[in-house]
Amino acid sequence: LIDEGLAAEMGAVRELVSLGLKVRTDNRLKVRQPLSRADVILSRRELTERVAVYQALISDELNVHTVKLVEPGSPEADVVRYRVRPNLRAMGSRLGPKLAPVRKAFDSGDGRALHQELLQTGKVALNVGGEDMVFPAEELETLVEAQPGYAAAGGGVGVVVMHTQLTEALVDEGLVRELLARVQGSRKDMNLGYTDRIRLWVDGDDRVKRVVDAAREEIARETLASEIHVGPQGLTGTEEEASLNGLPAKLRVERV
Repeated sequence: LIDEGLAAEMGAVRELVSLGLKVRTDNRLKVRQPLSRADVILSRRELTERVAVYQALISDELNVHTVKLVEPGSPEADVVRYRVRPNLRAMGSRLGPKLAPVRKAFDSGDGRALHQELLQTGKVALNVGGEDMVFPAEELETLVEAQPGYAAAGGGVGVVVMHTQLTEALVDEGLVRELLARVQGSRKDMNLGYTDRIRLWVDGDDRVKRVVDAAREEIARETLASEIHVGPQGLTGTEEEASLNGLPAKLRVERV
């Protein structure tokens, strides 16, 4: 037997993760770069409690520190604006000369109200030039526009809003993630086993050295590094030249 409630909540979670990843892709935000927060504005309030138990999972998948469920219409939800407009490919030929006034009617309408009507009924009803007209979902498209400092994407389940402002701490954290990815790639290239330990040398500018030095414990744990050497000491000239989020660095990995 299929648990329809469980299927609905898992489907919602998958769509929310997909929307969050779309936000990252569309705005060139690397998945390895942590962000402070993602806000979720659900279209159906009855999903709130069901989705809430997956906040940690969504946080991990989107690489954000916090996931917050935001009530539609609340001040926190006002960082996004909705625009519902005709899909010209889908309806242009049907409307003919009525297309221009229809577009004007959508542009002058309340985007949030139109979006909510579309979600609740699967269509939008408008009076255009004295004529009542109905537009099904397949003839419409919804744009989600976020204020500066945010980026958003929307779908049937709702909207995901990513807080895109990077603090110095987040930049440092992203640098560590890039380094870990590089070292794990080197381990793979060297055909090391899951339990094989390594020695690691890292050199770079002051920021690279400061961040690596502060994250020694995490780096050692994640890469199985028995030794981590930071700075030019011990470099042999055979190191890999790397770019860690735009910062030049030199890396060397040796099997213990």
